[in-house]
Amino acid sequence: MVNPMLLLSGIGMILVGILIPLYWKRKTHVRLNYFLWGAGVWIIAVAVKIVMDYTITQPLSLYMQPYGLLTVLLVMGLYVGLRTGILESGFSYLAILKTRLKEMNYKQGIAFGIGFGSIEALFLGITSFLNILMFVLFPDIITMLPEAFQAVIISQLNASSWIIFGPIIERIFIVFIHVFSTLLVLYAVRKKATGYLMLSILFKTLVDGIIPWLVYSLQPITELPNAYIIEIPFIILAIIAYFGIKWIKPKFKTDLKEMDTDIIKKVVE
Repeated sequence: MVNPMLLLSGIGMILVGILIPLYWKRKTHVRLNYFLWGAGVWIIAVAVKIVMDYTITQPLSLYMQPYGLLTVLLVMGLYVGLRTGILESGFSYLAILKTRLKEMNYKQGIAFGIGFGSIEALFLGITSFLNILMFVLFPDIITMLPEAFQAVIISQLNASSWIIFGPIIERIFIVFIHVFSTLLVLYAVRKKATGYLMLSILFKTLVDGIIPWLVYSLQPITELPNAYIIEIPFIILAIIAYFGIKWIKPKFKTDLKEMDTDIIKKVVE
């Protein structure tokens, strides 16, 4: 029996992906293209990740198996984290550096980050919703799966209705992480300071790098306590990102004042 209430989890993530951009656009009146640029960069980064999953990730995971669980978790955590940090912050850096996006202000940079995080929420929400809907409408599909996976899938599909809020909460907080990382990249381009780019890469490396450890430590994830405990590290990182967003805001104002001063000097000269 599939718990149809689990469909609400996907719907909630979809709403996160829609409502946050709408809120920021209504609040700041920034142009839609900044959100779309962020979404586009996310799509490119994920496309590369998918290619890597079939060409590097699986062979690497199999290669590390003989070295023991601790080594596998350590290496795969480092790999997954660095892959995310380098690809997501790296592609954002290139997009901003090579286009007029380098002229984005603080609010526009936030829009880029929101677009990045919102398309991720939309993708995960739609995927979750369709997967669960398929089993709700056609429950016999479970019997077509390999026996080794049937018990796991059944456990996930019969999870408590209270579990639906976990992924929604996670998507909200992850948006803050994407926004902070984007602002770091934007400031790195504007000030030609690679240190901020490195900070963005390291921050995102930490976010995804802890996932293998969390997934292993909190099995089964479908159990109600584990479903929320696993979100705690991301909430903490999102809080750090929130204060990071506040911390970097005055730097953009100072940057604008310096630009205005430079313009005045050029006019005088």
